[in-house]
Amino acid sequence: MMTETKVTRNDVFHLYELYLMAEATENEVIFGLPDKSVYAITDPHYLETAKEAIQEKGILDEEGHISEGGFFVIKALQEYATSKKYVQLNNLMIAFSESEPDELIVLTEVENQTYYQIKVIDKRLVLKDLFDSLPIIQREPLSDETEFTLKKLRNRERRSILEEEVGENVLSIAVFDTNAGQTEEEFAQWLYFMEEDKLCAVNVEEESYYRASQYWLMKELFDSLEIPYPQESEGK
Repeated sequence: MMTETKVTRNDVFHLYELYLMAEATENEVIFGLPDKSVYAITDPHYLETAKEAIQEKGILDEEGHISEGGFFVIKALQEYATSKKYVQLNNLMIAFSESEPDELIVLTEVENQTYYQIKVIDKRLVLKDLFDSLPIIQREPLSDETEFTLKKLRNRERRSILEEEVGENVLSIAVFDTNAGQTEEEFAQWLYFMEEDKLCAVNVEEESYYRASQYWLMKELFDSLEIPYPQESEGK
């Protein structure tokens, strides 16, 4: 139940609240979140509980109408729900705004499959936040990393990695293209981690292991978030 947690921030929403706001935009599904039918079964009063919660946060006024501040939250959720592409970076689920191409709608998991924060952020600020918070992005490339992008690991090297625990310095990049077809999505996921001072990558779908260059990792970040490379933006 929503009352069993201490999360009370006005910019953080319980699943119930997100489902209710999504219904206001005629969207039954929020990509990346658990199916709401599970919650409807376990708590048939979830919509009533959610309405009270978003009224307390000022999303709805006392008459149950959407407030000015609530309009922007619901608009962000609408754009998130109708995005043609999603990118998951660790605990961030990112959608693309059609009305503002330089902005991303970022859904952050705050509490495991329960509470989420939704924000509209400039693409470059998302990249800066990732750089500031993830040492794997900050690392300086080794001298030989100009000579390759991905280098497939030998079986012996792969076994060595599998025998060790992956630390916390990890970045998962998953891209979901909802334009792939009416009944399916294109999906690609890479996992990046450190093996001593070397950057390693796993193609999760293919279970292929590589040594990766820092340049490759940064290219993947820029491409997945659809950010122009610095040299391109400088020439405009």
